[in-house]
Amino acid sequence: MTFRKILCSALLTLSTAVNAGVTPWLDFQLENGHIAFPVTIANQPTYAILDSGSQIHAINQAFVAKNELEFSRVGKVRIQGVFGEARRDKLSNVPVGIFGSTMELDGVIEMSLGHHSRGLLLGAPLFYGNIMQIDYPNNQLRLITRDSMDLADFKNIPMVDQRGTGMPLVEVALNGRKVWLVLDTGNSGGIIIERTLAESFDFVDAKNEVSGAAGATRESRIESLRIKEVVFGPYTLENVLVSFNAQGSGINLKNQFTVTGSRVKGKRVVGLIGYDVLKHFILTMDYGRGHMHVGLPEDKG
Repeated sequence: MTFRKILCSALLTLSTAVNAGVTPWLDFQLENGHIAFPVTIANQPTYAILDSGSQIHAINQAFVAKNELEFSRVGKVRIQGVFGEARRDKLSNVPVGIFGSTMELDGVIEMSLGHHSRGLLLGAPLFYGNIMQIDYPNNQLRLITRDSMDLADFKNIPMVDQRGTGMPLVEVALNGRKVWLVLDTGNSGGIIIERTLAESFDFVDAKNEVSGAAGATRESRIESLRIKEVVFGPYTLENVLVSFNAQGSGINLKNQFTVTGSRVKGKRVVGLIGYDVLKHFILTMDYGRGHMHVGLPEDKG
């Protein structure tokens, strides 16, 4: 995939905020496109996966069992994932060490998140009251307080907070046609959309690759192709991977992980945008106020 600039002034890097209102940069690892960074849970070291497309926080069942941890269980909830629905335990008073301090998280859902070394999934609510900056090229992230930066002065891409979920939605153009996608750091691929949209965009083709995809609750089959052009903020990217549910497979893209039964209103969400696009950029986001800046690292040459 290649990309070309369509607005030169977009090279602005928002790293000059007042230091008093900025956490130190926290290094992260990229694992198949997922952001993983060190945290502690009940003083046990582990890694957290950052998933901005998730409405919830989740703890790994394997991590809890490995460390023989006990938390308050406050009932069960139904969780809607991309590929289906499942019933899971809800935990409270989970002590998490992050950014040099400890906080207690409530409403944490116990789920299967793979290997026990990845103990936590942190969703959009963690960063809802601050500005979050993710520097993909340099593998680092940090939080900035709102009184240290007015992101409204720098925003360069349409963004809204999906009412009822707190998830960030961005306006993206696929081959010249605008759609609203969840900005999903938990999506290791490029762009995932609904099959009905793919059909209306003439993306369905017998030559497309079809493969299996594992979600949080079950598996589905997806169809993939590379499209000519994606406009993301002030940048145009070429040859971007787009996937959608194959014929006969269902997919839910209104949100990533959410508690079912709530009524969500707002922009119609037709897909997710993930790592294959985001990896080029520094993203600065104020979820709650709906402001976002997309930039490139400063030119060191």
